[in-house]
Amino acid sequence: MREGPAWLSASVAFVMVLLASTVASEASSTNFRASSSTGTVRSPSVSLQGGTAGTSTISSVEADAGTAKVTAGLTYYETANMPVSCGSPTVDTSLTAPGGTGSFTITNGQTACLWTPAYSSSASIPSGTTVLDAWASSGISAPMDQTTGASGGTTTTPTCAYGSNVAAGALLVVAFLVSPSSITVSSPTDSQSDTWSQVVTKSGGSTITFATYIYAAVAGSSAADTITLHFTGTVTDSYVTCFEVLGALKSTDTTTSGAGTATSGTSFSASVGSYTCTGNDFCYAFTGYQPCGASSAPTYDPAFTSMSARGGDFTGATNCRTTGGGTAYRFNAADEYKLPSSSASQTSTFSLGYGTNINTGTWGWAEVVAVFKPATTTLSVSEYTTNSAGAHQDTLISSVTTGTITSTKTEVSSSFSSSAGTVPAGGYIETTVTASQSVTIFWGSGQLTNFQTPSLFNYVLKIHNAVASSWTINLRAITGSNVNIGRLTNLTISFASPYSQQIIVASGTMTGSSGSTITLASSGDVNIKVGAFASSIGTSTLVLSLKVLSSTATPYSQYTIDVEVD
Repeated sequence: MREGPAWLSASVAFVMVLLASTVASEASSTNFRASSSTGTVRSPSVSLQGGTAGTSTISSVEADAGTAKVTAGLTYYETANMPVSCGSPTVDTSLTAPGGTGSFTITNGQTACLWTPAYSSSASIPSGTTVLDAWASSGISAPMDQTTGASGGTTTTPTCAYGSNVAAGALLVVAFLVSPSSITVSSPTDSQSDTWSQVVTKSGGSTITFATYIYAAVAGSSAADTITLHFTGTVTDSYVTCFEVLGALKSTDTTTSGAGTATSGTSFSASVGSYTCTGNDFCYAFTGYQPCGASSAPTYDPAFTSMSARGGDFTGATNCRTTGGGTAYRFNAADEYKLPSSSASQTSTFSLGYGTNINTGTWGWAEVVAVFKPATTTLSVSEYTTNSAGAHQDTLISSVTTGTITSTKTEVSSSFSSSAGTVPAGGYIETTVTASQSVTIFWGSGQLTNFQTPSLFNYVLKIHNAVASSWTINLRAITGSNVNIGRLTNLTISFASPYSQQIIVASGTMTGSSGSTITLASSGDVNIKVGAFASSIGTSTLVLSLKVLSSTATPYSQYTIDVEVD
């Protein structure tokens, strides 16, 4: 590392330390010291990187007072060409052009198996710490296992049974209407003794009144489940549907409702006032209505996906038409949902048709909307060495849990204590990841996900602030200094803790030449991480400037870092 213009006060004291296994020599100056070291490390066991098929290689990291040297592994990951059948979904990033990006989603109970290319010769994996750096986000599934809406008749304890076992931790939702609206509704119960909470309710109708409700609970276990509603009073009808959703919380960002009437005409629309359907949430709308005609088929909001609350019309004793054939009063329901990637204003409209005009009484609808928040989650990770047929040889880690994954795409770094193992010639390292709810894993340029063996060199340099005041720092690539970067399918140089991408090379082109500033706390440390992947053997060189700026003054110092990638 070379010191640049001394524009900052000489009282600044940094210690730049290379993180490696042995220290060979030390060079120092008044304000700066760089320790030179050499360490040999392995390439990532599984690198979620599109590229050309290759063999797992030994990589090295070296440095002297002016150079950080990294050897790029010719690595990629795949599951489509795995030696044995395992997991879902099946993806293959080796078919993607070098430097490409992509993602795949694992849903509840699914396992994705990720493989290195075959090792050309036997390799020993030491015990130590395995690191998973994953770009990931949690997600909410589409509604599952919904019962078609149906009349509960006049009983005070109508039920709704799931057609298959609900998933542990799933959001359980029951939506219903009950007539008349004066009926007292108590919290539902279910066969798992889950805790149910009322989310939203709304009354509707005039000649014949009713009320709509949404209740929710979280499934305590994976098992069969039947929900029982509890009413007090003389029920003339109820109408109920239930379903489950993975990856959503019982708590909400928004609830809203609306009601209206119809006294004549051939159609009407049910909707609520404008509300925010929050990005990454589960937005659900349920409408109970009195169709009063031969057709009760609704037209759903084009921004939403229709569901199955609508069932057969309930025919009651009170007519909404006394002439022209007389069509009996009826109840029915409709529901729809949306899983937005970004927030947007919605009204959740249902257009509802009458088969014949109303000529007596006042009829109507009542709509309720709930916007359920996304849940956080984790992944369960195991790692094995295998032979050439994919049979497990040694277990490196077993069913360990990652850090928390949120609905916002971000890098999640998790460290696990791992055992030693041996990869036979022609064998592989296999990493399995299992999701308890929907998780999307991203790979490639600017969002590189790595599963790293204990001997992988993770941090190239550590920046230490030796004084009791903070500084802001960032990296910038020096224009015209890059040599032979066309072979680099992906190079990501970033700060860790706090994480900040600084320099990015994708498909041989520098797509990120500088990074945002971060704060280096007083007496604090910031590590520089380098991940490098290449499509061919060779040497690439980059020259970077580390800019160090006082938190109270505009002058700054800059240091030059030479990066060689073999």
